[in-house]
Amino acid sequence: DEIWHQKPENHEGVFEFCFAGIPDGKKESLDKVVESFCTINKKNTHLRIIGITEDDFRQIYPDCEIPKNVRNKITFTGRLPHSETVRYILGCDCYIFVRRSDKRNNAGFPTKFAESYTCGVPIITTDVSDVGEYVTKSGRGSLLKDTSSESIADAMLHQLENKQEKGKLQTAFHFESHIDATQRWLKK
Repeated sequence: DEIWHQKPENHEGVFEFCFAGIPDGKKESLDKVVESFCTINKKNTHLRIIGITEDDFRQIYPDCEIPKNVRNKITFTGRLPHSETVRYILGCDCYIFVRRSDKRNNAGFPTKFAESYTCGVPIITTDVSDVGEYVTKSGRGSLLKDTSSESIADAMLHQLENKQEKGKLQTAFHFESHIDATQRWLKK
């Protein structure tokens, strides 16, 4: 699909973390991602949040304050078309999403992981479902042991200090990668 072959968004000289999704306050821990980003407060860093506006964020997470000196380093884009969201993911330096390991989050496989993994960017995430297998096997990103702001900030700093080059597009989740195995299974 051409959606995966777009020219990535350019943010030269700035390390960009990216989150894309519409949190409901229970599934995602976006507040902890923002808190962690605010505590690291490094030069030439940026956090792009796609899917909600800053007003939406304040409504969902009323206790999460963004200090004035960090506000210009965080962009809330609101909802964007899927193709534009993928373009931002393709261009980011590290995709991040944090979920608690619970029955709800372990029941399925996160689409946002499949998309960011396909884009070939490093990912910071928690070990929900079986994403840990992919992060470990690829060596791109950080698998959080817990959802604490300290762990998230440490992972962000690690990614900043050990910047990984973006990889090429990954086909692990592309349906054509599974045609032969599916045919063998159906023939059985």
